Amino acid sequence: MKRILIIGAGMSSIYLIKYLEEQAAKYGWEITVAGIDVNIVKKKTCPGTLVTELNVLDNAKRDSIIEKSDIVVSMLP
Repeated sequence: MKRILIIGAGMSSIYLIKYLEEQAAKYGWEITVAGIDVNIVKKKTCPGTLVTELNVLDNAKRDSIIEKSDIVVSMLP
């Protein structure tokens, strides 16, 4: 199973999130979306998508989340 991490849940990320969620069942992907505000991230994801809080300046947590992923997409400016 591929683990895909999307960092950032701003306005433009919604299109990527929805596309990957649609493809996840077909290809067996696990999608995680990380953002500074979990409530905002939850509003932009479907059930089954993992959500985690992440301040990218927290090096230890950022590194830990990235290590667990096969593909990382940053949607940060």
